[in-house]
Amino acid sequence: MRHLITELVLSTIEKREKGESRKVKIKVNNIELEIFEGAKVKDALRLFYARQNKQIPKQMPIVRDDYGHRVGEGGALLPDAKLWFE
Repeated sequence: MRHLITELVLSTIEKREKGESRKVKIKVNNIELEIFEGAKVKDALRLFYARQNKQIPKQMPIVRDDYGHRVGEGGALLPDAKLWFE
């Protein structure tokens, strides 16, 4: 599994360098967002707050995936990712 994720991330970086980046759909607190491929968790939070017309908090909230595991701000997003935070 780790090898597959590494390949996806490297592929995304190569596409971005060539200008071939595309958008992927994710969900944050059950709200669907479209974000650029290769985005990080912190990018998704920024987009979420912007779409809610809310200010980004100074301390980012604890974020969990759909399985309840904590994910870091620098974590890569895969298509159809589901993130939750309070």
